[in-house]
Amino acid sequence: MAAVAEIKENPGDGDTADGPDEAEDPAARVLAEEREQLAAEERERARAEEERAREEERERERARSAATRARTVRWATTIVSIGSAVFAIALALHIVFVVFDANPANPLVGLVAGLAEGLVVFFRDLFTPEDDRVGVLVNYGMAAIFWLLVGRALVALLRRIR
Repeated sequence: MAAVAEIKENPGDGDTADGPDEAEDPAARVLAEEREQLAAEERERARAEEERAREEERERERARSAATRARTVRWATTIVSIGSAVFAIALALHIVFVVFDANPANPLVGLVAGLAEGLVVFFRDLFTPEDDRVGVLVNYGMAAIFWLLVGRALVALLRRIR
């Protein structure tokens, strides 16, 4: 009799705390499979979202890097352009001062002459005509054109970096 009472108290040996054994109940098994499928889909969506967020961050970093590089190239080309123009202007001023007999004691004339002497590089005595003024015009004029061409060539090379 005690055994019968015990069976009545524990009628579902296959029962668990969650309910009947899922292996015995097809509806519960289908429901569990659907829950597992939904959980797997949610994990996949979360993984895809994380991957998309990482890819967006990499793309933003590439865009920042490209913008920084473009800004740097713009600054470099500007500096080279201004530098070559200043060199050419110094040489042109020296030509004007020599051709029109500027006062050599004037500080501006002395400054420009000093700059021009350093910038004329290998054009200094390229041509030696009878008149020194013509020699300065030709040689320093060629040096001014040289610096402008060098500046343009450097700018073109720098722009290729972009």
